[in-house]
Amino acid sequence: MKKLMQYLRTLHRLDRTLVARACALLSMAALLYLMWPSAEIARLAMESTLR
Repeated sequence: MKKLMQYLRTLHRLDRTLVARACALLSMAALLYLMWPSAEIARLAMESTLR
């Protein structure tokens, strides 16, 4: 139980900009996947934006 509380405290201390960037990256990947009909094209486009 003590380790769980420590883990929750460290999650609370995370920088909010890091969480926002991760959410933005996931939403961008989802939009890329939905915009193109082929999953292969969406995967290639996502890889090129991450580089």
